[in-house]
Amino acid sequence: MPCNGWPTRLKHASLRLAGATALGAAALVLPIGPAPIGAERAEALLDELATFARTRHVEVERIGRRIWQNEAAGREDLLIQWLPGEGHLSLGIGHVIWYPAGARGPFHESFPDLVAFLRQGGVGLPGWLTPLGPCPWPTRAAFLAASATITTL
Repeated sequence: MPCNGWPTRLKHASLRLAGATALGAAALVLPIGPAPIGAERAEALLDELATFARTRHVEVERIGRRIWQNEAAGREDLLIQWLPGEGHLSLGIGHVIWYPAGARGPFHESFPDLVAFLRQGGVGLPGWLTPLGPCPWPTRAAFLAASATITTL
């Protein structure tokens, strides 16, 4: 599906988010082992990983790129999809779900949660996300038609 480069900003945000998420997942797994490290050490480790994610952008993006290769074969056109038979848009490496107005499905609608998280973190978001409503495309066909003309998020 041609998207005329419009997922580029989402790609970079997804790469950083995926890298940071991978670091967070590693932090959750590390305390599980033969000798638990204790709550205080786990908290300190999470703080260290958060600092790493904030300050070591190159490494975090490198981790994200590896996840992107795995999840979307390194293709930008697979970052924003509406698959046949599905009633929702799927965004980014995390397959963040966004339903159109009145639609619900078997998955948790996670795009509003992501937008709220990004706002809390002070991330500048496009104006069309304020206020956040339902997915602007009611169907896959409408999304595919719009994707041929959209050039920027």
